[in-house]
Amino acid sequence: MKTPRLDDFAPTNTRSVKELHSPLDDMPRIEKPAKTRIQRNGASTRLHANLQTGKPASMQAGLHANLQTGKPAKFSSYLGEESVRSLKRVAFETNRKDYEVLQEAVDRYLEQVEKSK
Repeated sequence: MKTPRLDDFAPTNTRSVKELHSPLDDMPRIEKPAKTRIQRNGASTRLHANLQTGKPASMQAGLHANLQTGKPAKFSSYLGEESVRSLKRVAFETNRKDYEVLQEAVDRYLEQVEKSK
């Protein structure tokens, strides 16, 4: 095996070696934002110049917890496979959603129960 000669890889003329450049060489440097002093109620506070003051910490601070007042509460129940198949068949045949058919069936049943009292 040959031993490499370091002279083969070393430049003979240092002026002929080109310096490497990057496309980012002409870009501005990234620096920390400038800090300013803001006077409030006679006290001086150091803040970043670009902070947004006067906005609440949470944008949802004034909203109600539940805005779905017009929507009915969801209810889950278990139906047998045959009932689910029949429900889907009726919904398909009447061009409705399965929950609409189920709602109508429950409403009719509850009306009958109320009438029988």
